[in-house]
Parts: sequence; C-alpha cells; structure tokens
Amino acid sequence: MTDTHPSDPAAVADWRSYAAEIRATLLAKEADRAIGNAPHSDPNVSASRGGLSDEPAMAPALTARQSLLALGLAATLGSRAALAAELERGAILILTGVRSELVIDLARLLPAALPPGFFVAKSDHDRLRAGAVTLVRSEQPGWLTYAQLRVELTAALASPAPIIIFLPDDLEAREILGETEARILPFRLLEREIVAEFLAQAYPGTDATALRPLLPPDARLAEIPLLGLMLALRCDSAEAAAALLTRGGWPAETETETANERRGRAPSPAARSEPEGISLAELAGLGEAREIALGIVDDLRAWAAGTLDWRDVHRGLLIAGPPGTGKTELARAIGRERGIHLESASYAQWQAAGHLGDMLKTMRGSFYKAAKHAPSIIYIDEIDAFGSRTSRQSSSNKSYEQKVITGFLELLDGIAGRAGVVVIGACNDAEQLDPAIRRAGRFDQLVHVNHPDAAALAVILRQHLGEALPEADLVTLGQMALGRTGADCAAAVRAARAKARRARRPLAERDLRETLAPDHGALPAPMRQRAALHEAGHAVVTAALGLGIVRALRIGPEGGETLSRWHPTDLTRAEAHRQCIAHLGGRAAELLMLGDASGGAGGDLQADLARATQLLLACEVSLGLGDHGHLSIGALPDPRLILSLPPATRARLQRRLDRAMEDAQEILCRHHQLLDDLGRELESTGFLGEEALAARLAPLADAHASAA
Repeated sequence: MTDTHPSDPAAVADWRSYAAEIRATLLAKEADRAIGNAPHSDPNVSASRGGLSDEPAMAPALTARQSLLALGLAATLGSRAALAAELERGAILILTGVRSELVIDLARLLPAALPPGFFVAKSDHDRLRAGAVTLVRSEQPGWLTYAQLRVELTAALASPAPIIIFLPDDLEAREILGETEARILPFRLLEREIVAEFLAQAYPGTDATALRPLLPPDARLAEIPLLGLMLALRCDSAEAAAALLTRGGWPAETETETANERRGRAPSPAARSEPEGISLAELAGLGEAREIALGIVDDLRAWAAGTLDWRDVHRGLLIAGPPGTGKTELARAIGRERGIHLESASYAQWQAAGHLGDMLKTMRGSFYKAAKHAPSIIYIDEIDAFGSRTSRQSSSNKSYEQKVITGFLELLDGIAGRAGVVVIGACNDAEQLDPAIRRAGRFDQLVHVNHPDAAALAVILRQHLGEALPEADLVTLGQMALGRTGADCAAAVRAARAKARRARRPLAERDLRETLAPDHGALPAPMRQRAALHEAGHAVVTAALGLGIVRALRIGPEGGETLSRWHPTDLTRAEAHRQCIAHLGGRAAELLMLGDASGGAGGDLQADLARATQLLLACEVSLGLGDHGHLSIGALPDPRLILSLPPATRARLQRRLDRAMEDAQEILCRHHQLLDDLGRELESTGFLGEEALAARLAPLADAHASAA
C-alpha cells in the first residue's frame, strides 16, 4: 500500500525557518547572478567609461510568486532535516495536488530547498552521482501529464537516486505507482497560516499570528485563484488584503477550468460538472435525438451497474442540423446527468494543439479521459470539419487530412479500449463526413434535427423565462418564434430582460414580443408593401398547389420571411416544376401587383431564384429528370456549373423557369383578392401565424384536396 502517514510534528513546526532558509538561498543565487551580469564586471571595460562603475548595484529580491511558493514548499516538506531523512533512504516522495501552472516555478525552487549535499539531476549521468535527486513532473496539459509522468518515472527508476514527483490535482498516486510504497505529501499553499505569513512578508511590520483570524477558512482560501491573491497585494495594508480575500467574489473553479479549456487545456473531471439547468428529459425541440440520448444514458448506467453487457450498449449517435437547433445544449444536458461523465471536444480544439503529432495526441487524450472516467460520453462538435477522404475537391493538405481521419477512426474503433465510452457527434451536414466515420459500429444512428415547431418553441421560451411572466400567452409567442432556434429564443429572452432593465421596470410580455418580431414599421412604406405582397404570394401559391402548410409570414427591418412545412413526396419532373412555381411565387406577386420585381428574390444561395435554379439544374444533370434523359453526374452539382453549360442547355433551363413564373402568376391572378387581402394584413401587423393563415388559406387547400 502507498504510505500516506503525516509529516513529523517537529518538522512541521519548523517550516517557517525552513522557508526563510529557502528564501536566503534564492536571494544568494540572485545576488551571484547580478554580480555575474554587472556591466563593470568585464575587466576589458574601463571603469570610467560612461560612469558604469559608479552605479549602485540593485539589491536582489524575490517576486511575490516566488515568496509564496517558497512558503508552500517549506510547509509541505517540513524541514531540511525531514527531507534529508527521506532522500537518504532513497524514497519516492510525491507532492500531490500541484497546480499545473506552478510546476515550472516549483521545479526552479526545489534546488534551494534540498539539504546540503543533494542536487537535482539534469541527465542520466547525473543520476548516478552521489547526492542526485530525480525530479519527475510534466509541463504538458491534460492527459499528456499522465503519459509524460509514466515515461519520466520509468527512466528515473533505472537509477537508485531518490525521486520527487510533482503530481497534478487530477491524478492520484495510485494511478502512477499502483501499490508501490511511497511517501505522499499533499502540496500546501492557500492555507490560513501560509497566506498569513505571505502577507506579513509583503507588508513588513505585520503580525502573521494576528492576521490569521482575519482570513477566510482554508476551504474557501483553496478556491481563490492565484490571480485573486496577487490582486490582494495591491491593497494598502495586510488587513485590507485579508478583508478583500474574505469578501470573495472570485471566479469559481469551474469557470476557471472553462477558460483553460478554451485555451486548449483539458479541465479536471470535477471542473466539468455542469451547473444546474434544463435536464435531458426536459429538452424541447430535439425529438428523436433526445430520446436516443436518454436511451444511451440509461444503457451506460446499466453497463456501470453490471446489468448490461458492453456489446449491447448503443455505440454512438450522429446529430445533423443547422446551427442553433440545440445540438450543443443536448451535450450540456447530458453533462448534468447523474453518474455520466461528459468529455467535450471539437476538431478545431484538437487542431489548436499544434502540428499533426500534437493533434493526434490531443485526440487520444480526449478519448483517454473519457475512458478513465467511464461511464462517459464524448461529445464532438462540428465533426463534419474532418471532411471526407472520398471528396472530389482537391486540397493541398490531403495527406494531413487522411492521417487525421485515420487516427480518428482508430479511436472510434476502440483499438486502445473504448468500453464505457459512447461517442456523440454533431454537425451541420452529415454528407460532408467520410463514409467510414458514419458507418454502424462507429455511429449507430444518424438523426436530423430541424428548427423547433411552435409548441416546442413555447416550451423553450418558458424554460428560459423561468418564473417570469407566468401569464404570458406562450402559444402566440411560440408562433411568433417560428423559424427561430432554441439559441434564438434564449437570445430573445436575454434581449427582452435587458430592455426592461434599461427602462428600470419589470419584464413585460411586450418586451419579448418586440424581440421576437422586431418593428416592421422600420421599413419604408413602399418596401413594407412589397415585402408583404412577396410573402403573401408564396403563401397563396404554396396553398393552391397543396405543397404543404404555411406556418407563418413575417416582415421586419431586414425584409420578409415565409415559413412553410412541405409535405414529403417523391421528386418527379412534375413535382420539381410545382416546387419551382412555389419558389417563384413571391416574385410573381410583385410583378402582378406592382408591375415590376425587386432583387430581393436573389442575392444568395438560399434566395428564391437560386433555389429554383439549383432545383432545375439538379434535375438536368444529377437526378435524371431533365432533357438529358438518364444522364447523371452523381452528387448535386455546384450552382456555378450552370455558367459552363452549353448555351442551348442554359436556354432550356431558362424556358423552364419562365414557365414556372407564368404558372405562378396565373395562380395569383385567380386568387387576386386573397393575395391583396393577405398582403394588406401582413403589411399592417408584420406577422401572421399558422392559425390565422390556416383560416385564410382554407378555401385554397380545400379546392386542391377536391381536385386531387
């Protein structure tokens, strides 16, 4: 068993004088260094030249950080005599709980703390000399600490020299040494008596004993970041510094670790526990993805309890959907599940580690962490950034990308052991992923998530509102939020609260309405009329053709928007023509009612004209639904392909677009009055929800159903 007995009481009582000895040794070294670097120490330089020899030498001094660490090291080791006794018997001495950012500084201080006759070995040859001490520590982030410590310890054990190990706070001695006997000393730093001595040194004339009761308890001091302690030194007195430390308000450890994670350092397991929030079972708008995630959590718990064999556990889930649809929130909710560890990563985070070797190491580290804390889920955001080895797009980094994907596949296959770890990946477009990544056994299921419906949006709004606005009309608010994502709803609630705060009044429902449906009156009247008619045109044509349900029409400062849910159907040539008519319905309404069309139907790949053009282009060269018969180039074409088509083919596509436009105008002519009424109402209100639209468009839907 590992020896964890406490230090000798007499040695512990002597730690203050030991700290003074360490400081004196450090100051002597600083003085020697200053003499060696003095300009007039060069005998070839004249003493009278520039008056350099007359300048007073700067007195050596220690930084506040060095002073604090000297106190902590002395308090931990006890005394030179106690340390000498351990080193003379060739012991393995472990200092546990060493913060990673302190490792380098402590390594520099250690030689000053060693008893006479001992030194820190810097090479394998040094370790064979009498008095050598081997220091084993890692300066690497996250999981690399574990790997590097094992490598360094293996090398150190090849010689009889005593060993001192700096062990980070997320590793236990047993993980490194097993049952080997070793002396374990928890590294002491932010404790009352140490901080009191530290402040007494910083403020000469202060009584450390009198200062100690003014400081917070050890448990609270341990939560204060070093930044907070250093800021306290800016106070006018030691008492004021103690009062500042007692008031607290410093970032919690989880916040500190989150910042470290953003910089690429893996946080400790304890720091990754999610704060209170929406539970996985309560998440709205994720449909099947949430149900599968709940099943995965249940499987992992059963595996951990020994009631389910690993071969029967769900291997992984791939979630695809637009940004903001709740994929990341799903991961956060999983992290709040009892007994399940969440390891979060992304391609960008792994790549930030450095060159190819570093990236692969960091990837392995994330999987190692997940396996170490199983049962766990490793969540990989933006997984489509891995790309595909089968992509036809050329890349100057193709070899690099292939090696990264190959390394990732090895981890997914669990060559190094993946029992207890389920992988959930999130992406915007699963088609961009390498087929080998998507196959069963790596990701058992692919689920597409889309924008939430009105009912889910109402639930999401209530969750973000909490107990505020208990009487709010969430049904209407959910309708107004159609087309938004869960992230949009969270932002809308924050904006509404901010608006109420600026007005110095309680949050009101109108605040939320105004953030969900910005004032359409900001549009000039002619633009407002055109936008309303455009969206009304889409609604009328969609309903007349029976393509689907028009869920909402909205106009705001940026223009208009039609939200529809089309019925699933086979895409035939006739169906492609009907969809093309619907895409052009807004532009047709402008031409019919105003005599000309604006450029609002174009401008980007999601605009009406682009979608109609891409649909017809796909029919022509990819789907076998054009005049080229069964010819197909396979994947959906790049829209720019149309520029390289023969003139005759381009002219044929233009004629099909023209026919779709004529048909759209003919439909709108038949329902001219409905178009006009709908346009005027939208122009006036700025928003029409599904219920209101269903009532107004019912005659068109009934007529289509009768004709069918």
